[in-house]
Amino acid sequence: MTKIITENFKVENTNELYGSFIGTDSLVTSGFDNALLAYSNNFAENDLTGALTSDQQSGIKELLDRQIAIYGSSAEYYIVASSYDTDPTINNSQFSKREFQRRVIFGNKVPVDDVRYMFDAPLWISGTVYDDFDDAEDISSKNLFVHVVDGAQVTHIFKCLENSNDGASKQAPSLTLDAAGDAFIHVISGDGYVWHYMFSVTENEKVVFSTENTLPFPAPGNTDVIERAKEDISQIKITNTISNLFSEFVFGTTGNTANVSNVTVESNGVDVVIDAVQFRQIIVDIQNPNIELVEQKDSYTQLYLWSSASSDPLYEVLGSERISRTSMSLNIKATTFDIAGKNFKLVPKINISQSGGTQALAYGIIDKDGTLVKIGYKNRGSGYKYATATLALPGTSPVRPYGTLGPQPNNIFTTLRCIVSPTGGHGSNPINEMAMSKLAVITNFSGTSKTVPDSNTYTKVGLIKNPSFVYPSGTSAGQILDKRIANPDAGFDNRLILTLTSPSGVEGQHNDGVAVGDRISQVSSTSEGDETVTAIIHEVEYDSFNQKTFIYLVDYDGAFTSKFTTGEVDINGTTKYINTSNAIYGNYLAYSGEVLHFLDFDPITRDSVRKEKIKFIFDF
Repeated sequence: MTKIITENFKVENTNELYGSFIGTDSLVTSGFDNALLAYSNNFAENDLTGALTSDQQSGIKELLDRQIAIYGSSAEYYIVASSYDTDPTINNSQFSKREFQRRVIFGNKVPVDDVRYMFDAPLWISGTVYDDFDDAEDISSKNLFVHVVDGAQVTHIFKCLENSNDGASKQAPSLTLDAAGDAFIHVISGDGYVWHYMFSVTENEKVVFSTENTLPFPAPGNTDVIERAKEDISQIKITNTISNLFSEFVFGTTGNTANVSNVTVESNGVDVVIDAVQFRQIIVDIQNPNIELVEQKDSYTQLYLWSSASSDPLYEVLGSERISRTSMSLNIKATTFDIAGKNFKLVPKINISQSGGTQALAYGIIDKDGTLVKIGYKNRGSGYKYATATLALPGTSPVRPYGTLGPQPNNIFTTLRCIVSPTGGHGSNPINEMAMSKLAVITNFSGTSKTVPDSNTYTKVGLIKNPSFVYPSGTSAGQILDKRIANPDAGFDNRLILTLTSPSGVEGQHNDGVAVGDRISQVSSTSEGDETVTAIIHEVEYDSFNQKTFIYLVDYDGAFTSKFTTGEVDINGTTKYINTSNAIYGNYLAYSGEVLHFLDFDPITRDSVRKEKIKFIFDF
């Protein structure tokens, strides 16, 4: 029994995490203001209880916002720094996660703007054989996406649709216009590769989010590409064919594949009616002196007359008659026909199954020996979920007048396999198409920030989901803030700030004998007995303007329930005095939230002119 976890499952997990950064709570309240006003006015018009006052309406809206904030689906994420020292080293244990949460020093909120899907698309390199898209293969292990950088340092992402029969790529894809002159969807390179343009990444996005092997996806992608996407025939592969099958149809000069099917059309032709059906009858000359046209009538039906004009259709040959060994008349299905400035080819016809959208049209491309080597497209169609294709053999007689094709049915000679584009079409959903199961979450710790310390060290960082916060000061100090209403919008400094005083409580410069890293303690009496409150001094600051000495403490949560109070404390064996009446506690409620990811490292020293970029890559 085979069990497979598809890339859709992996991407869905990534989508769930990304979506939680956005949330859907705003959708719940969308239009509520207008609905409430209309409801209120309806009450007034029907002389019920009268219209709601503006204060009443505001109160209802506030209640709804509060309930949505508390019980809604949106999540909040913070990247936090913890632990001024490296002891102990973390592991994936309950103790390590709690210890990380106990010793939080500061943190930044992560908005959705700092989150990106990440994808693999290596730089295009000449000589590489790239995989082409195949709906029958696991694309997550294929090398079919590349990037190229233009002169403006913009990175363009391309998807390989055809790799020139497993040939080496020698010409980089570029943003060239398509035949309509206004889009760059399918890019056909001179080396025979066919690329599909997906989207572009700016240099700034790369600098901020990229890693050594991945690039950021600028959601939702290129809107023009998305709007033009269609479920078409991506490619028709030749899985089996006979060599020299079309050796009698090498009408052009035998130099290369590009011109072996060339013919010369003498004029615009004339309209003819056969069995009440109107055709355009034209005279065609072949260019290869080594080929002699077959005398049997209609031997060249079920071919296409291809025109170099992109606006021309594929003209199906419905009748043929030899005029000389190198000239014949063809009846083609055409209401108008003009040869001016055009080149023509007679090429094999490919029959493609119908779809619920536009019918795909394709033709065969042969080499100088008459072997079918590739399939060309006039229209890749739309609305395809599944498709089949067969090669049409020229002529109408069951026994061919030329031995090359013989009397056998078509599928004996050649089998074709249709590759259909992904659901929605190439480029419609880059996240699914490129199996983006990686998510980057970043933040910057900058000394210029008011909530990031500009001194001392930290040794751990982590991503916490839905932490709780408390009021840092005042009469409500220590009380938990309402979820997602009063939480820090940008970041928070989680250090406890106390004031050093003289024994009599006079503020001033009292930092003698007090240093960063010192342990501060105070004995506190409780109903259960005495306990010792402790913390570590993270920063000492003398404010000369206000003549106050502040100490910033970390690790002030521990194996005790009491808090520091105004009075005597011990700092490394020396008696000092503190005032806690204006104490400012950290916002973060210790041990709250879910630790999704954390890591440790050698101490990083903070500085006012220093900035650290913190980047987490989640790979599902």
